[in-house]
Amino acid sequence: MPNDVSYLLRLAQLSDAAALGALHNRVWQATYAKVAPAEAIARLDEAHRVASWKQALSTNSEREETLVAEQNGLPVGMISAGQPRGPCFGPAGEIMHFYVDLDAQGRGLGQLMLRHGIEMVEWAGYPSAALSVVEQNLRARRFYARMGGVEGQVFTDPGPLWKSTNILVHLPPSCELPCLGQGTP
Repeated sequence: MPNDVSYLLRLAQLSDAAALGALHNRVWQATYAKVAPAEAIARLDEAHRVASWKQALSTNSEREETLVAEQNGLPVGMISAGQPRGPCFGPAGEIMHFYVDLDAQGRGLGQLMLRHGIEMVEWAGYPSAALSVVEQNLRARRFYARMGGVEGQVFTDPGPLWKSTNILVHLPPSCELPCLGQGTP
């Protein structure tokens, strides 16, 4: 499906914390409503996400950068990339906080954001990129496979409220990704 929608891509700023928290919460809640424990669904709410994004964006950490995709002035996607948060990543940089708003899915934005996330990891000097995906998130796993991702190690993410089973996905270099417009994210 051709992508006739345009997006503005830019680095996130502290002033984006509330909008990113709302986007993160909206997509996370819809994705994991039937998978995560009720306590996690209740406590990992929008207020929690906004506070987390305020903290993350106020630290100006060189360990992680977040890219925002806007449409009509509103964030519809985000992806963070940087230093891996666990030893399972080995020498790979980590793609994290990758969310595309529900209404923007299936229009090529996920492909575009993932390309940029991988480039962010490459520019930071990591030899490769990887991410973790919850085992039950079959839609995301299919998307990563279409993008050339290769599933590897299975591990338990201790999380603050939910010990989810995750799969490490190794991603191809940006120069080897499929052309935009192939497949549906």
